[in-house]
Amino acid sequence: MTQASGRFLLDTNIIIALFSGDEEVLEKLTQAFEVFIPAVVIGELYFGAAKSHKRDENIARIEELIVSQQIVACDVAVAREDGRLKEGLKRLAGPYLRTTFGSPPPPATTA
Repeated sequence: MTQASGRFLLDTNIIIALFSGDEEVLEKLTQAFEVFIPAVVIGELYFGAAKSHKRDENIARIEELIVSQQIVACDVAVAREDGRLKEGLKRLAGPYLRTTFGSPPPPATTA
């Protein structure tokens, strides 16, 4: 959660914590003058909901959230940065990132 002068920009982890009823997150958000959610975060939430065992319930929560919040659009500069960051994460996380984000894991090797 990024804050500047009572303005909050929420990331996916904060929204998941909010959905889980995290008291610290709820307390911080009561101090917010404005709350913004990047469109990319909404996409990540839908992705997670689609994979969950409570798919319909989670999608309904997302739909309720986006009606009541300001969604920040993604522009080319944001998209470039997203790609750059994911490439860096891929190098650092290797097989874990590929498996987590839907690409097939590398083939097992036998010794």
